[in-house]
Amino acid sequence: MLAGMFATRGQNGIWTLATQWAHDESYANWAGFTLRVVIPASALIAGSRVRVTLSAESQMDIPAVYVGHAAASGDVYDFESTPTRLLFGGNTTASVPANGDLVSDGVSFSVNPAKNLIVSAYASSGRSRKITTLPGWTTRYTTGNDAATVNPTGYLTSAYAANLVRKVEVFVP
Repeated sequence: MLAGMFATRGQNGIWTLATQWAHDESYANWAGFTLRVVIPASALIAGSRVRVTLSAESQMDIPAVYVGHAAASGDVYDFESTPTRLLFGGNTTASVPANGDLVSDGVSFSVNPAKNLIVSAYASSGRSRKITTLPGWTTRYTTGNDAATVNPTGYLTSAYAANLVRKVEVFVP
């Protein structure tokens, strides 16, 4: 929402806040579901790497998290190509602490601010923090682990704009 307003220096570049939100003190139970949070292109900036902050109300175990651009056609939650897996401390699984946040490692990913970004995560347990209204953001969901599927079907729309994904940062060389 405030692209480029906050930054931290990294090796040979700057981690720049592309978008973030503050939760509204409510939560949603997503154990056994895949969430696809669609972040509008208008909230993004160009860069060579991306990292994502996940936020939970209770400890939330996340065996799979992926990021990718949205496809130009099809469902709004379709990836345009094979998504990039996010790592957490070098691990493919994440455990977001109760009432806390967890930041992914920065991964190579060319962020195109002309395309929507999708963060897809499967939650095996726990409750995420959420926000009801956030312009342009939408959350889609389905049962089971479908996090890496490029062209999935059968997703429903959450009543909440954003679940689990609280912040996206882009590395600008």
